[in-house]
Amino acid sequence: MLRKRLWHALESVPGLATVDAEWKALAGPDHDILRSFLRPNGSLAASYPCARCGCAHEVITHGENDIVAVCRCEAQCPNITLTKPEIVLYEVNRSALGKAVAAALQISADQAPIDGLHQTARIGLYSPFAGYRFPVVLTLQCEPEDVKMVVEQLVATTDGAFILLAPSTQLIPAAAEDLLKRKNAMFLPLADVIDVVDGGSFKAVPRCEDLFAEFRSRSVPQADAAPSMVFFPTLADAEWKNVTIRFVDGHTVSVKVKDQTGTFHYSQMGMADGRSSKPTKQWDLLRVFAESNGTLTWGSSGADRRNQKRRENLADDLRAFFRLDGDPFEYVEDVKGWRARFTVMPES
Repeated sequence: MLRKRLWHALESVPGLATVDAEWKALAGPDHDILRSFLRPNGSLAASYPCARCGCAHEVITHGENDIVAVCRCEAQCPNITLTKPEIVLYEVNRSALGKAVAAALQISADQAPIDGLHQTARIGLYSPFAGYRFPVVLTLQCEPEDVKMVVEQLVATTDGAFILLAPSTQLIPAAAEDLLKRKNAMFLPLADVIDVVDGGSFKAVPRCEDLFAEFRSRSVPQADAAPSMVFFPTLADAEWKNVTIRFVDGHTVSVKVKDQTGTFHYSQMGMADGRSSKPTKQWDLLRVFAESNGTLTWGSSGADRRNQKRRENLADDLRAFFRLDGDPFEYVEDVKGWRARFTVMPES
């Protein structure tokens, strides 16, 4: 069973700072887990929660060892005798919490504040494929109006899709959900997707894989059989040295990048002439590289003084298809020519 009181406690304290007794009352059996994400903020409480009447009693300090909480409501509860450590305010360490959540969701930790948004920050980047980085934002609010305001600003200021995290679904208004859907953004309630394992560490529930897959299907172009340029699902940690291109015939290649594979027509790789639909000179040059063991020199078949510009265009096409940075070719002084940083092979 998921530990939901931990997350609901984070939606119950304005300012995310209160005395440990209130955190304990709110988190219940999850208090020990929550406590690892709390830290004293250097201030003392002006009020103290009363379990009898439910009100916040006024804290009065008569001396270092003479502190009481006085009831000001109709219940007229007896004074609560307190010690100084009991009125220390503990705030949520949002940085530590963000790191733990990012690790559980297996996203790259990359924290940054977001201007103008209270108790909201980017905790990481979700990079399912090379060239695609989606901000992952955590917001901790206590009122639906504040959640709606956060969503409105994120939708207005974020280029492309993003992932929004909050403790639960109980504070997100329907209007905010509609805005997220129109943006192709994903909302993840931590109470439903994060479990706590032995030792108090976080772990994503198996359902998270399906939710992220659904997000990718909406936000990342999909490779298909259509005769137009498509997206190759290059893994985010891949490099040019992981790419293998093997010609199947004059119009098609088999591609492998780590565990990702596929077969593609030249048009799907962006190498079709816009007027004639025939292969571009870049495609022809790729074949030359294949037939010359990945190296282009003046001794290669198809050597041409115009190959310098064609090589630059081919590099642009390959970067766009694989979404990899850097030049896919390197100049080799020994042979006075260019060599592919990837493996390219002719037809068998």
